[in-house]
Amino acid sequence: MEKVPDIKPIRLKEYNVKQSKYNMVGRIPIRQIVLGPSGCGKGIFIQNEILDIYKNMFTRIYIFSPSIEVDYQTWKPVKDYIEKEMGLKHTDEEPIYFG
Repeated sequence: MEKVPDIKPIRLKEYNVKQSKYNMVGRIPIRQIVLGPSGCGKGIFIQNEILDIYKNMFTRIYIFSPSIEVDYQTWKPVKDYIEKEMGLKHTDEEPIYFG
């Protein structure tokens, strides 16, 4: 009879990072994909994550959206936050917005 291996969890180094003020949202580090048809509120949801739910949690925010230059109403407050409050600028050397 073969010996059964002893399976144990791998020990990982844990880091304490700043978390959202809302307990019911995902804890950082977090991965997410936001999918849905046009007009279902994806942009507004992401805007609320950046401007409220996870505000002041990141040193860099990169936006990958085909509507970044078209959907002014949604992205203007986010761009203002990134540029004015975070002090970051979209440049050729360090792009922030990808459309």
